[in-house]
Amino acid sequence: MENGIFCGAVAKWIEKDNYEKGCFGGIQDFGIILDDFRAGSVRELIEKVADFFGISADALEYDEINNFFWFDREENDNGSEAGAAELEKFKAGKIDLWLARYSLSVRRSCEVGADEMRAALTA
Repeated sequence: MENGIFCGAVAKWIEKDNYEKGCFGGIQDFGIILDDFRAGSVRELIEKVADFFGISADALEYDEINNFFWFDREENDNGSEAGAAELEKFKAGKIDLWLARYSLSVRRSCEVGADEMRAALTA
């Protein structure tokens, strides 16, 4: 595909999480958080997303049923990744955290060249 690019959108689901009991059930919030990742290959797109979130590209899993890449992390009430002290309190049962699942959907797109764009003005 000439001028083919891959575009990615990242969605985020969060669910309240208790270390002993697990998640409370049901998604508490959902949203598309980023929709502007672009790359020349799916692998390059994965690497851009991983770099943005400060994780290894190998940390992303592939969901074959829903056709997206994903990773999970524990977050605090501010939506930031839980730090070491927060994780210790979480494991001791002193606080609940949020289980955040980030998913990356990928679509293939084709950039439109300047000649085609100019021709559209006179059509």
